[in-house]
Amino acid sequence: NVKTAEELGMQPAKINTPASLSGSQASWTLRVHVGANQDEAIAVNIYSANVANLFAGEGAQAAQAAPVQEGAQEEGAQQPTPATAPT
Repeated sequence: NVKTAEELGMQPAKINTPASLSGSQASWTLRVHVGANQDEAIAVNIYSANVANLFAGEGAQAAQAAPVQEGAQEEGAQQPTPATAPT
């Protein structure tokens, strides 16, 4: 007994184009129905300070958003020593 979103009265979320969202802050609520009853749902709030990164996918824009800094490591962690072949 599966009903469509339209039958349940759900409206699709309106998402603007990524160009209009650059530099803005937004939040969405994702509602997932997990049970047999339609009132059994989990609501998850999604917040993003840089909305353009949500739409970047596998592009270079997402990779540039969080550059990996060499030498940045957790406190107490040790750098692995390079393995050398025995002579």
